[in-house]
Formats: sequence, C-alpha cells, structure tokens
Amino acid sequence: MKKSLIFVLILSFIPVAIYAADLKDTRVDGILYVGNTTASAGLQDNALIVDGNVGIGTVNPSDRLVVGGTDERITGASFGEFIDFNDDGDDNIVFGGASGADNTDIAFDLDGTEPAIYSPTDSKVKISDSFLIQPPTDSTTGVQVLDSDGGVPILNIDTDNERVGIGTAEPTSLLDINGTAKVGGGVITLASSSDTFFFGTQTAKLTIGGAKIADNTFGIDIFPFSGDDGALRVTRESLYGGSGKGITFQAKGADATGNVTLEANNTNLALGSGGSKDIIFGSGRAEKMRMLANGNVGIGTTGPGYTLDVHGDIGFETTGAGAFVEFRRSGTTGGTIDLSSGDFRLTASTNNLILKTDADEDVILDTRNVGIGTTNPNEALTIEAGVISIKETTAPSATATYAKIWTEDNNEIFVQTGDGNTHLLHGDAFSVIWAHFPTSEPVEISTQDRFTKIDSFTAVGKQDDLGNVTGNVSTNTLTLSSIAAGEYQVSYHGSITATGGADKEMKFAFGIVLATPKDITNVTDDTVTPIVITSAGHGLENGDMVEIVGVIGNDAANGSFVVDNKAPDTFEIVALDGNATTGDGDYNEGSPTGDVTIEYSGQMSIHRMVRGADFGAISATGIHDLANSDAVSVYVANLSGITNLTVSSISLGIFRIGD
Repeated sequence: MKKSLIFVLILSFIPVAIYAADLKDTRVDGILYVGNTTASAGLQDNALIVDGNVGIGTVNPSDRLVVGGTDERITGASFGEFIDFNDDGDDNIVFGGASGADNTDIAFDLDGTEPAIYSPTDSKVKISDSFLIQPPTDSTTGVQVLDSDGGVPILNIDTDNERVGIGTAEPTSLLDINGTAKVGGGVITLASSSDTFFFGTQTAKLTIGGAKIADNTFGIDIFPFSGDDGALRVTRESLYGGSGKGITFQAKGADATGNVTLEANNTNLALGSGGSKDIIFGSGRAEKMRMLANGNVGIGTTGPGYTLDVHGDIGFETTGAGAFVEFRRSGTTGGTIDLSSGDFRLTASTNNLILKTDADEDVILDTRNVGIGTTNPNEALTIEAGVISIKETTAPSATATYAKIWTEDNNEIFVQTGDGNTHLLHGDAFSVIWAHFPTSEPVEISTQDRFTKIDSFTAVGKQDDLGNVTGNVSTNTLTLSSIAAGEYQVSYHGSITATGGADKEMKFAFGIVLATPKDITNVTDDTVTPIVITSAGHGLENGDMVEIVGVIGNDAANGSFVVDNKAPDTFEIVALDGNATTGDGDYNEGSPTGDVTIEYSGQMSIHRMVRGADFGAISATGIHDLANSDAVSVYVANLSGITNLTVSSISLGIFRIGD
C-alpha cells in the first residue's frame, strides 16, 4: 500500500511523457488525466481528461483535436453511429445511419428523432424543418456564396443593412440584382403603390398598385426616382369612357391637367391631354403638327387659327371611283370638290358658287350663268365692270355650233363661227383712192360689151395703219390683207363724159377681183342658147355680173356677163347689152376648165347714156362681203362701141362695218 502511494506521488510531481509504446496493452479503469487538470465532478467513469490540444496522427496539434496523417478519418464502432455533445442524447452529429432516418451520411440531429439537415443516398442536402443562418455579429458580407474561383459573390447577404445582392458584393436595395433577371411561369407581385422596383442607377421607378389621376386607377407607373416629375403610366380604366386601356404620359408634378394619354378600346383609338394643353407631333426633333386645347390643328404652324390651319402645300390623291371632299355647315352639305370622274369639279350643292376676294363677291356662278362683279348674272357671262384681257394667239380650229374669239399679234380681234368662217371683230380696215384732173383723163375701151378697169386714180387717201386695206394707184385697186375679211361699205363717185362728143350707152360697176376664183366645172356646148355655167356653190344673185376666163372649146362663154336664172350650182349668162348668149363650140372638160375671176355687184351697177358734150355724175354705195386678200376696183363697159371714157374726177373707198 505504501509503495503504490509513493508511485502516485512521484508521478504527480514528475512530468511524464507517455507514448503509445509505453501504454501498449495498458488498461486504465477509471479517469485518465493528461495535463494540469484534476477536474472530475460530473464526469463519467473511464473518461479521458486532456488539458491542452490532442493530436491523432500528428505530434503538433494546433487545435483541441487534430486528426492528421494520410487517412484523416474517425471510424470504428467505438464511436457508435453519432457523436453527442452533451449527455441529453438530443444534439448529435451523426455519421452513417442517423437516429430516425435511414441511410444518412451526415446529419445534425436536434431532437433525437429526425435530422434537420441530412444527405440521403441521392447526394442531396435536405432540410426537414426550419433552417436558420444567424451570424454572431452583423456584416456587409454576413453570408456569401462564391464559385470555385472566388471573385464576385454569386450570393451576398448584407446583414448589416439587411440587403441581398445577387451578382454583387455591395447591394444597395433590399434585393439588388446585377444582371438579367427572369421570371418564368409566375409573376412578381408588389403589395401597394408605395412598393418600387429600381432599375440601373435608381433613375426610374416602376409602381404597381392604386395610384390615381383624375379618379382613374393606373396599373403601372414608371417615373423618375426623385418623385412625380414626369411619368409613364399604363391605365387600367379609360380616361375617355368605355373599356379602353392605354398609356398616360404625366407632366411634371402631380397635376393631371398636364397629362397626355394614348388609349384604345374595341372601337376607338384616343389621344388626348388631361387639361388645356397642346399636343405636338414631330420628327427629327422638330415640330411638324400641333393640336391646341380648343381643337384647332396646325400643320407647319404653332398657332393654328382655324380648325385645320395648314402652312404649306396640300395634295389629295385617291384611287377610288367616288373620291371627293365635302364641305358642310350645320350638317347640311354646302359644296364638294369632286375628283371622281378624273376632272376637278368645284360644286355648290344648293346655292350659288362664289369666288371672292376680301369682301367683294367677284365671281358668281348661278346655275349656268357666270357673273363677274355682279351677284345676278343674266346671261351665260355677265360682266358688271372691268376689262377683259386676252393673250395674243393664232387662229384656232373651228368647232361646229360654237363661236370663238381671239386676238393676234397684229392688234386685231377675230371671231370665228362654227362653220370656220373668220371675221375681224375689231381693227381698223379702210382705204380710199381717188383722182381729180384739171381737165380730163381718158379711159381706153378696146372691146364692146366688156368691162374695163378705170385706171385714172392718182392718189391714195386715208387708210388704216394696220394694213388691213391697202390702196394702190399703180393697179387702181384697194386690196384686203389676208386677215381683213368681213362686211364692207363700198362707194364710188365720178364725173365722166364720152370721148369724141357723141352720147354712148355705158355701164359702170364695182368689181371684186376674187382672191379665190369660183371654179367652173361645166359649160353648155355649141349652139346652145343661153349658155349655162356650172359652178358649185357660186353664191351669185340674178343681176350680178361676172368675168369668166379660161373656158376652152366654147369661147363664147369667156367675157363679161349678167347672171340670170341662177340655181345653187348653175346660172345662165346674158350679154351686158341684154342679148342672149349662144355657144360657139363644145366645152372642153380638160384643164383648165375656166373660172369666174371677177364679180361685179349688181346692186352698185349704173347703166346710163353718157353725154359726149357735157360731164355727168356717177355715184353708187352698197354693202358687200369681202374675203381675205380680195381686191376691188371700178369698171366701165361701152355698150355702143369702143368709144373711150373721159374722166374728170373719180374716187373709190371701202370701210369695214363694225370698226
């Protein structure tokens, strides 16, 4: 007994190192103390009490228990199936099979019945009840999940500011996602309009909930982070009635009168503002169209003064068959612009069509009448006052049943009838030739019963300065220009006597040298009395006289004759002295066929005895149609022989009627 006590005492005061080899096959029945400790209260029997670090497989344990070596495992039935940290049997670490669970690799058993976290054979970690992560102190990086390379955390829980970051180590909001977020098969729901989502750098806000403007609930609000200084709102209820949904652009501040809304329902698309604000349409950062609060729309102007005020060109185009623009007043059609037939038609539906400037009603279209300067036109065209200006042009082509008026560059106005005849409507056309001899001037007559031109004219009197009629004393004629056709008053006067002293029967006439001779197409043959001339549409009257030349075969048809028994296309010829004519040969229908070259007017014919001893007077006046380029002269025929005519004075003048 003394020996044992002495041994224990020795061990108590001598540091001893005990190695495995020394304890080989050594059994301690009771408590084995290692280190400077003697605590034994509450310990179970056969316990190992270590004061310091314990190393298994290592001689330098850095912690309370360090398992080293190549096989760092704690195995064996001596541990059982779990490790209990106290003696109540509840808070266990289970290796292998767990209490209350089969096939468990690792488990934290809190109550001894079922592990809270465990890994079944499918290699998944499962939580069977509540799971709490609570660090001992708050930190901006309280809990982090990283990939194998480290870097930016996949998940960072900032317990200091109570924020969660995904893809960021510094979350700035309750949930801060740095990257693309996707919600599939579900929705994101916010509780009220005060809840927000932040995008990017907190410059915009998306509000879900019951914000209202003008008593209308909005479904989604997007507006700047700083407040209600402008917003985009998706409406749930129509601002213009019905069941429309739309988008509202809210002006700065919360005043709904500054809003502009675009919405649609099953029948309409509405665009409008919440108050007396303009709506502007533009492109390229420039205004193109504006609608005022009063309803006026301006294109090209910022201040439209009319319902539609356009500053610029307007074009209308249609491919339809009945396109027109209709103007109404109080629901009643006032007029139309009609493009349906390809023409441009401006039509007054009920009353007159008025074209006006300022307050003057300048042009009135009343049924089919047009009035200029009057509201009551009485004819197709009524001009109350003013001047008609016509641009000079060339002669138009004739249109049957229509007359045309125009002016040419010769200062003359013309009228053309539907049959193509052109008449000088205005323009001076006159001329006079005359002669007066101190003694007398003879006119040589070489053939009895045939007209001879009086060639005694020596002076040209007054005539128009346009050259419409030109007097010529060399040819003893007055000649019309190529545009001077019309009705003319013709007169000639003279003082004459028969040369030689004996009285002679003579005829005097006004003769027209035709610019276009009348064509003769047939003459009766030899011995036929009287000779009959065929000339289609000759226009001659009985008593007129003619000069015929160029007839071949029947020479008796050539000369000066009186027209008798005229028909539309034929007439008989009688000698100037009244004797009948008889053919002296068969008519040759070859070329030439003969022509009427001079027409002597019967209405201005003077038939008298011309005294041989005394002068007598001749005078005649009449109205005749003259054609362009016709020439006129005075003629005499001696019916008693070939005695000459002596002229003391002579004059010939023409003046177009209407000038």
